[in-house]
Amino acid sequence: MILVGLQQLNPEPEDYSLLISAFARLPKEVCFRGAHARMVGFETLDIAGAHLRFLGVEVESLDTVPEGLLVWELGADSWIVRQSNQGRLDVTWREAITWNWREPSHEVPSRFSGEFAAQGNPLWWGAASPGLQRFSMFANVHVDPSAKGFQDDVLLLPSDPAWPAEYERMAEWLRSRLGADIALRIEHYGSTAIPGLPAKPIIDILVQIPSFNEGRQHAIPALDSETWEYWWYGEHMVFFKRKAVMGERTHHVHLAPAGHSLWKGLAFRDYLRDHPDDTARYAALKQRLAVSHQRDREGYTQAKTAFVQEINEKALVHGYGCGLPLQESRSS
Repeated sequence: MILVGLQQLNPEPEDYSLLISAFARLPKEVCFRGAHARMVGFETLDIAGAHLRFLGVEVESLDTVPEGLLVWELGADSWIVRQSNQGRLDVTWREAITWNWREPSHEVPSRFSGEFAAQGNPLWWGAASPGLQRFSMFANVHVDPSAKGFQDDVLLLPSDPAWPAEYERMAEWLRSRLGADIALRIEHYGSTAIPGLPAKPIIDILVQIPSFNEGRQHAIPALDSETWEYWWYGEHMVFFKRKAVMGERTHHVHLAPAGHSLWKGLAFRDYLRDHPDDTARYAALKQRLAVSHQRDREGYTQAKTAFVQEINEKALVHGYGCGLPLQESRSS
């Protein structure tokens, strides 16, 4: 795997500057084959808090590398880092690595995903290297350089009785693609799972996995295609399914082990299914926020936080959520 991109040391939790710069520059400046670029991200977090994040475009060869960009060459047992410097590609780091897992894509067997362990260049961390690091994938997404941007505006539609059937079709596909050992439980949740509630026409699906380690190893290669994108998001795995590259979203597939806070969403769903007055309040709130946050999906979600917390507390008092998978996962 050869990636040309940008990296960032110790970003703040809400610092998206690397992603913004990478999406603005890389697909347009880096030479890759095909109509669409595959962008892959790696990051690590050691016990002392040294956090390195890298996001790059996958290329087949290094014909030209724009000034200031880094090259990560990840081989079967080696890692070479190069930097463009006045027309030259200087090697700044070379190290043997061990892959924790390395799997081919279900769609394109010549393309692979994986996570590896390495020491990491001491120059990145400061005077002292923090020791052996595990580099995990935080992004796997395909982009169209000719597109103006992702089609991610907030658009609410009236409740559609076809949504449950759409969920069932995707759930069955996920069971087949991921396998019963990884997809331990699949649930329809979010607004499209609550009858009568207006929603973005995106089916939210929650999948219970044995652990995040096993989930990443199986799900990232299984869902590696131009209309699926993967992100490590809010301490869990999420895959977006789109109609086309960078097009409208059709499904959100969240993967989390038992005991994760995401499973509270089922209690939220079940409580609103049984309490139409609160459902009506939620519908009115969503309609207002969809107008004020039409082009701010993150702001739209955050503005609903207080209401979601209120309903979660009511659901707890009324005994909802007793069937949630609360046992501990096998590993982190």
